[in-house]
Amino acid sequence: MEVDVSYLEESKEVELFELLHNHASLFSGKILVANVGEHKIPLIPGTERGKNPYIYKIPYFLKPEVDNQIAGLESLGLTEPSEAEVANPVVCVTKKDDSMRLCIDFRLLNAATKPFDYPMENITDLINQIGHANIITCLDALIGLPILPTDLVLSKSLWGHTSHFTYGFM
Repeated sequence: MEVDVSYLEESKEVELFELLHNHASLFSGKILVANVGEHKIPLIPGTERGKNPYIYKIPYFLKPEVDNQIAGLESLGLTEPSEAEVANPVVCVTKKDDSMRLCIDFRLLNAATKPFDYPMENITDLINQIGHANIITCLDALIGLPILPTDLVLSKSLWGHTSHFTYGFM
């Protein structure tokens, strides 16, 4: 991979390449499990989660792309066929470039999840914290989700238009 760093001072260029070299495994294109513990979703006590949510109809012209994306997740070892009784529906979302993003509708799971009381910092303060940085970057992830082992089958079970599958991770 070639990176244009001509705009950097030599010392910053060396720092950047050392950083990339030290973390080369993160840029390998392989999915790595985040070894930070198991993901737990605390449910509201007494919550009934026995019914399946509505499964959205996927337009005919999007079905091949849905199948491709699910097959891609399976080839990466992230999903496998499932027979779980309760699952969440997939939703097709059009991105700005007119390609399709496969999303999951977790609204019923979210409704059954115990709320977290974590205050969010003021976004202006967060931007001001990075404003003095020499380098600010936005790296594009291969998969836009952290790969964490999870304990809750419901959070992993999904319905596509022809398949029922489970994420091995959350």
